[in-house]
Amino acid sequence: MLKGIRKRFLIFFILAISLLCLLGYFLLKETRGTIANKFSSDYIKQHISLQKEKISKFIGSELILVKSLASSENIIDWLKYEYNASLKISAVKELKRYRGFFKSGSVYIISRDSGHYYLINKQTTGTSVGYTKSISPGSREYEKYFDLFKGNKSYDIRVNNESGDEKADLWISAAVLYNGKPEGVVGTKIQAADYLTEIIDTSKKGVSTFILNREGSIFAGAVDNKTNIPMNKNIFSSLSSNAQLALKNIMAETSSNPDSSLTKSVRIGAESKTIALSFMPDTGWFLLSIIDLNGIFALNDLIIPISFIVIGTILIFSFFALYIDRSIIKPVRDLTKGALRIGEGNYDTKFVIDENDEIGTLKRIFNRMSTEIKLKSYIKDLEDRMRQKSRDLIISKEKISFLLNSAGEGFLRFNPDMRIDSEFSKECFDIFGEDISDKDIHKLLFPEDREKRQFFQRVVNSIFNQEKKFLKEIMIDLLPAETEINGKHYALRFRLGKNNTIVLIMRDITEQKNLSREVEDERRKLNLVVEYVKDEYGVRELIHDFLNFCKNIDSYSVEVVYRKLHTFKGNFLQKGFINIPDFIHDEETYVQNFFRKQQNKLNINTSRLCNALKKDTDILRENLGENVLDNAMIKVDMEKLKLIQQKAKRVDTDLYRELSELLKVSLSGYLEGFRKVVDMVAKKEEKMVDYNIACDPDLKIYPEDFRDFFNVFYHIIVNAVVHGIEKPEIRVSKGKSETGKIHCKAAKIESFLVIEVADDGKGVDLNYLGRKIGRRLRANEYDILFENGITSSEMVDSYTGRGAGLGAVKTEVVKLKGSVAIDSKKDVGTKVFIKVPMKE
Repeated sequence: MLKGIRKRFLIFFILAISLLCLLGYFLLKETRGTIANKFSSDYIKQHISLQKEKISKFIGSELILVKSLASSENIIDWLKYEYNASLKISAVKELKRYRGFFKSGSVYIISRDSGHYYLINKQTTGTSVGYTKSISPGSREYEKYFDLFKGNKSYDIRVNNESGDEKADLWISAAVLYNGKPEGVVGTKIQAADYLTEIIDTSKKGVSTFILNREGSIFAGAVDNKTNIPMNKNIFSSLSSNAQLALKNIMAETSSNPDSSLTKSVRIGAESKTIALSFMPDTGWFLLSIIDLNGIFALNDLIIPISFIVIGTILIFSFFALYIDRSIIKPVRDLTKGALRIGEGNYDTKFVIDENDEIGTLKRIFNRMSTEIKLKSYIKDLEDRMRQKSRDLIISKEKISFLLNSAGEGFLRFNPDMRIDSEFSKECFDIFGEDISDKDIHKLLFPEDREKRQFFQRVVNSIFNQEKKFLKEIMIDLLPAETEINGKHYALRFRLGKNNTIVLIMRDITEQKNLSREVEDERRKLNLVVEYVKDEYGVRELIHDFLNFCKNIDSYSVEVVYRKLHTFKGNFLQKGFINIPDFIHDEETYVQNFFRKQQNKLNINTSRLCNALKKDTDILRENLGENVLDNAMIKVDMEKLKLIQQKAKRVDTDLYRELSELLKVSLSGYLEGFRKVVDMVAKKEEKMVDYNIACDPDLKIYPEDFRDFFNVFYHIIVNAVVHGIEKPEIRVSKGKSETGKIHCKAAKIESFLVIEVADDGKGVDLNYLGRKIGRRLRANEYDILFENGITSSEMVDSYTGRGAGLGAVKTEVVKLKGSVAIDSKKDVGTKVFIKVPMKE
């Protein structure tokens, strides 16, 4: 077997080395062509752009010097008054000073009027310079020098071959103007080939760069040793007819678009090369670069690195093979020999353990195995006895399982990591519809409620981390008593089990829940009837106002409709209405989407709302008679009563006060009316809330003045219960009492009614609110809660979540010419302060 392993490993090693050699050959053959084809175009474009930039900078710097010299006052004055000796001395000094800045070291100046040509070069000394020649007006030479005046040009850049030799001169000239009139020309002549060849980068291996004129003549360049194009020759003479046509087409294209650099593959001689061409409009030159791919990506350049890669990889493989032989194959061979000796009955065979790895572990196992085999007979007897005990335990377990499966309840256990034990009653299959072994208990009990899952985990962790049993039993009562799974309701009972586990007993209470729901529906109907009997006038007014709102809904703005819907929903809930609040809630959602989608026309389904209201009024008719809402009520005309009050003020002070009291109602009665709202919302939210009122019984208000205000005051109370007060278990974990407190204080201070609503809940988290609305809030920036759509609630229900309630409160307070403010502290509570003026 071992020989087989070594043989296979040797075959693998030889195949790997052969594959590396083939890979090296492939890289050597294919890499050069692939890289060249992929990068040659971009490479040559970058190269020609760099050379063009260098030449442009060189010419631009020379042109700046020429223009600066042409604007010198000494030069201008001398050309205007050429025969003035003192002006000539100043001008010559200026020319000699500039001469050192130019690449050529020589400067010339020509007078337009006299045609005198002055040259200042390295041999010029002193200030006694005379003109070297005279240029006659109208001559060809005169036109050549003064050609730049045509078209009102101020400077000229061109190449001339005045002497007829092979090396052309680069002339950079500028007009000397006196009061806008040209007086002469100043400039410099440069040996173009010498200076431009210095500028062109010749360090790029395999790249040749030339400067051509429009006819294709080469007058400067840098040639790679593999380029077969000689200098001082027309480029077209070295190209085939197809290559000449391609080059001429590129020259035409770049002439019309000087900013571009064009590339093309052409054949020069027997080789295919890539050329790039760019046009320089200031000089009329073309910059041509030719890439010799064999020069850039030479075969010799690739042999050495690829050889290093292949040889290095072979060495690594060789080292790896030696390491495998010594660290794995040799120890396995020793283990094989030892196993054969143990198989032959030599149980005293022992291995020397000098490794602390898997091989060492195998040696320990072999050593232990040789000892354990000696106890084989004893182990066999022990196994027989264990087998009998297991049969007895299985029989006992089957009896217990039969009792548990017959109980009609789900029994299971879970451990500190929330995993369910493998033993559970058959009823659990019917409850969860799957095998729950090793599943997470909190995910099965509360699959849709993340908050309950997190609370369940915190309590269970606290129980398992607690050492005292009586404290564990206290905390286990904090675990939820009910849950809903697959549409059925189950009662939950938790008990401390053995071996640090918790036992859960689940009982189906769906029928009881349905019965309770029916009883609750009947209770809600009776509650609606009772609320109507208690405040018949108020309910009638609410129904009347709502129907009137539906009738005239098109006359309101979208913001007013949204705010009124939110307020009507709260008022109907306060009066015990059953159907209409949910339908208003749906319409609120529609309006909210209307804001988000920015639709053109709001279309509230008022007929649907009226039908929902009819269902509630049918409940009243069913219990109180068909005509209960049709009976006429005797109402005192409040406007007339106020007129009578004003007359009484003039004739009888006591009568005035008595009438005033008739028009007022007790403020404490209004505030007391919200107690039922607190109880109703707290029950829905599964919270314990104590609502306290502090108000002087003799403090009275005019109901007509505060009617709209107290219709929206409902939102402050509901927000305190829903957003402020925490659930009992959370309050206990924070060191608070289970029952939250809401204090409503009202008093008359000077001529103002001041109301304060305070809760001892969790407070407003501005950081969380800022992240939710996508904006950073300043400290104490609680006024943002009065903006429409701003809410800290994660979900929307019949009571809260729209972000419209506090905005409606502020609107009504502003109508009363009052003010409202909010103050809050984390885990301490929130206070709402309202201050409105009161009429005497």
